[in-house]
This record gives sequence, C-alpha cells and structure tokens, in this order.
Amino acid sequence: MVRLNTSFGAITIELNAAKAPKTVQNFLGYVRSGHYDGTIFHRVINGFMIQGGGFESGMRQKPTGKPIENEPVTSDIPTLIFSGGFDPITPAAWGKAAAATLSRHFFFELPAAGHGASLSEECPRNMLIAFVKNPTVRPDDSCIAGDLGKIAFATPLRAEDITLSDFEEPLLGLSGKVPAGWKSVAPGTYTPSGKQTDTIALLMQAGPIPAQTFLNLIKQQFEQAGVNVELRETARRQANSLDWTLYATEASVLGIDIAVAEKDGQTYFVLMQSPLNDQAVLYDAVFLPAVDALRPTGK
Repeated sequence: MVRLNTSFGAITIELNAAKAPKTVQNFLGYVRSGHYDGTIFHRVINGFMIQGGGFESGMRQKPTGKPIENEPVTSDIPTLIFSGGFDPITPAAWGKAAAATLSRHFFFELPAAGHGASLSEECPRNMLIAFVKNPTVRPDDSCIAGDLGKIAFATPLRAEDITLSDFEEPLLGLSGKVPAGWKSVAPGTYTPSGKQTDTIALLMQAGPIPAQTFLNLIKQQFEQAGVNVELRETARRQANSLDWTLYATEASVLGIDIAVAEKDGQTYFVLMQSPLNDQAVLYDAVFLPAVDALRPTGK
C-alpha cells in the first residue's frame, strides 16, 4: 500500500505485485526516490480521471527513468473493451491483445470509430450503460452493424448551402439565428446532428456575470480536459446595441471562435466550435451572422 498525500486529502493506492511485478517495482522506485514530491495533477476530467506525477507547478515536466516492459493485466473481473477501427493511438490489435489476459471480457471493434470509441456515438454509449448495469451479460451489439457499419464521406462545407432560421430562448432572455436544421441539445446550444459529441456546435448564452468570468470558465473547461488554450482577441463588432469583442483559439483539430458583450449587467456570449478545415466557412456563414443577430429579449 502507498499513501499519496495531496492538498485535498490522502489517497491510498493498493499495489498488486503478483499480477504486475515489474510495474509495481518501477512505481515503488519512483516513490522511494521522491520523484512524485511536489508534482501536480496536470489533467483533471470531472467524473472520469485525474492524471499526475509527471509535471511540477508551471507544467515543468520531470525527467523519468528508463522505460520498462508493459505488463498485461491479468484478471477475471468483467471487462468491456471497445476499439476503433480507425484509431491511430490505440489500434484494434492492442484491444485484442489486452483482451487475451482478461478471462471475462467483452471485446467489440467499432469499424468507423477513432480514438475514444466508447464515447463517439450513441450505439457504444448505450452498450457501455448496459454493461455497467449488468457486467456479467454481453451487451447487445446489433447497433454496430446497423448504426456504425456504413462509412459515409462528407463533401466540404459551402457557405451557400447554409441557411439561417430564427430562434428564441426565453429562459436565457435572448433571440437570434441558427443554421436551419441544426438541433437543440441544451438551451442556447445547437449542433448539426443533435448530439453533444458533434464536432460542430454553436453556443449562445447570457448571464449576470462579468465577461471575463465567462472566458475563464471556458478556459477552465478546456484545462480540465487536458487542453491549454490561449484566447486571442481578433476583432470588435457592434450589432443590436451590443459591443462585441471577438476571440479565437485552437484545441487540437478544432477551432474555437468566441464573442462576448456586456450590457445592463448582463454578459452575452457566442461560441462556435468547428473542425479546422471547416472553420473559415462556418465563421462567415454561421458565427458572424449569429453574433450580429443575437438580441436581448428582456424576458
């Protein structure tokens, strides 16, 4: 047992030297050398994971020892394994290798999925929920062939193919325009497919908090996902008696465009997330029109 003392309390770590002797020995070597003293949790995702031990404050990476052989986990605990057929980081062959020493596993390869296959579509998410409810029963995988068995190729977006329609959010006290056919996934939030996992999303919000607080919350959400972003001011704009400040940043393969305005104690906020290859088209055809059309309703 190893006791890890943090600023939020102690964590007790149980080691299984019988199942992974080399890994345990390697970890204890780092512990005894004081390697982890003063390190931070550099990646925190609420409800999912914390990751630390490799960085000091200020994101200064610590040097490590020589790498060791990866030891397979051997267990009879029910285990659900998803592998994406297009995953370049942990390919399906790795999933099959992991399953070889897990006697009570359920392995599924998702033919059109990439990394993070269990969260990519409704089908694997429903299978995951079914497994959590009853881990001794193989989840129904019929949706893989039906929902994920076909691969569709999308043509590049064109501005002339995007039309806008009016919307109003009484709960938020604002109205404006969104692309016709996009579906609401939450008040003021729209995606083309109606799924929260869509890579394209338009978010419009209002609240009685300072604009800088809005921006800080956005940065914190990215940081909790392990992504550090720097917001660059790109332009200023005025519409409907609102003075907007526009910002931009990138998060991996996604572009993030943000507009913020303050009026009468309220902050109005527009955010568009889009793949970098579609960002320019969506910026002109969706983001700027959404900013110009947003109007406080006073409700």
